Amino acid sequence: MLVVSSLLPRFSRLGPRILFDWPVYNEKRSMKSPKDQQVEERLTEVECLLMHLQKTLSDLNEVVIEQSKSIAKLQRECKQLASDFRQVRESSAPARRAEDEIPPHY
Repeated sequence: MLVVSSLLPRFSRLGPRILFDWPVYNEKRSMKSPKDQQVEERLTEVECLLMHLQKTLSDLNEVVIEQSKSIAKLQRECKQLASDFRQVRESSAPARRAEDEIPPHY
């Protein structure tokens, strides 16, 4: 409709009836060639595929973020357990006295 309204002043003597009867400006008719329709269908398929891929990427990104948080938590817990184990081992080890040591020449 925008094309028609912009052309009306130049073709005012033809009137809107003739202008709308031209197949190029008739909105009800499809002036697309079969090749253009095929290209449009393929483009639509590609756009749908892109939407699915974006959704999949978003879902995978959320999974990676959750796993990253889980890994960080497990690393903190592992460090804490290692620290606790060292403390328990050091506190439970018997204190060595100099007289309990075996002389080096034995």
